[in-house]
Amino acid sequence: MDSDAGIFVPTWKRQVRLVAQQAALLPHWNVARNVMYAMKPLDMMVVKPSDSAGFKVRLLREMLALCRVPDLEAKMPAELSGGERQRVALAQSLAALGGRALLLDEPFSALDVGVREELMEDLKGWPFEYKTPVLQVTHDVGEVFASGAEVIRVDGGRVVAQGPAFEVLAEERERLMRQLEGC
Repeated sequence: MDSDAGIFVPTWKRQVRLVAQQAALLPHWNVARNVMYAMKPLDMMVVKPSDSAGFKVRLLREMLALCRVPDLEAKMPAELSGGERQRVALAQSLAALGGRALLLDEPFSALDVGVREELMEDLKGWPFEYKTPVLQVTHDVGEVFASGAEVIRVDGGRVVAQGPAFEVLAEERERLMRQLEGC
């Protein structure tokens, strides 16, 4: 949106996917329908109509497995734990192939540490495989190091550093190491 230039692109045409801290699932649809709803743009992609349904079901199952919720297809959002809802929301965004960017706003905050680490490891190659840039916002330094991605550090609304995590967060890492040594 650029109000000065009179440009406005409706949300549904922006091709930007978002996973927020609070999972945004439609409460009256089960997990499978929530995830498949994100696949609507696939109808416009080069998928033969005869192959479309099978492709969508395979993609649904692949994304649910990737996000560690393969057995929840029939569950309603109200029946899910916070971590499960978060993983379903992530599966939904990942299933919306063809997007220009994926925005992640602390998407792993509701997850147990073990599940978070496994999921982050599996997702490392996703941006390259699907040629989609990912912007992740987090306050968890461990998450930043685990992602292996380039880091942009923001302080007071301004970019103060950019580069590999081990460079940008060197001082923070040292501070944390000193804290651990003091325990």
